[in-house]
Amino acid sequence: MIAFHRIVRAAFVVLAVAGTTQAVAQQRPAAPAPQQQQPTAQTPPGTPLPPAVIAVVNTQRILAQAKAAVAIRTQIEQMRTQAQTQITRNEEGLRAEEQELARQRSVLAPQAFQDRERAFRARVGQMQEQVQTLQRDLENAYNNAMVEVRQAMGPIFVEATRARGVNLILDNNQVVFGERSLEITDEIIQRLDAALPSVRVPTPPGLGGGTAAPAAQPRPPAQAPAQQPRR
Repeated sequence: MIAFHRIVRAAFVVLAVAGTTQAVAQQRPAAPAPQQQQPTAQTPPGTPLPPAVIAVVNTQRILAQAKAAVAIRTQIEQMRTQAQTQITRNEEGLRAEEQELARQRSVLAPQAFQDRERAFRARVGQMQEQVQTLQRDLENAYNNAMVEVRQAMGPIFVEATRARGVNLILDNNQVVFGERSLEITDEIIQRLDAALPSVRVPTPPGLGGGTAAPAAQPRPPAQAPAQQPRR
């Protein structure tokens, strides 16, 4: 019969998605937000460069604490919970069907049993594919939503440089030493929260009322003829 633990393992993969996305901003270096170039010409060769007026930001903290980023992770967590409920329901249906098929083994003709088992295996494979697709969709939904946050950070950086007379912003992971007073992370978060308080994460098509076909529900016992003893 089917090794049902493979489906359960796939379900735990989906469970891990939200935990991974929630820790992204804190566990791996955040990619710098796209920089929006100011409309100034480059300094001609030989011309002295202006003195650097530097500010420092903690990009990881921005992506962890900004309202839009928090809203994204909250939505992904809700989708993860819904996905796990959906997977558990479908697993229960398949498990009941597996048990019923095992009971029918002694009463079904060999060919009929093989046909039923083959169809059951196909449904299990379909569910595994749906779980994997849902995992990818949740990851893509999170990443796409966070791209919107990063893109919004570019104009915010420009606003901050103009307001403070800064001409260079560095991420704190690029700084070996610097005065604490150079950091403007809190100001960036406040500006970002005002400009982009939330981002809506689209629900993946395979979740809830989506387009993916549900796993088969347990079928009633088949009225297949019992194998007659040979004379």
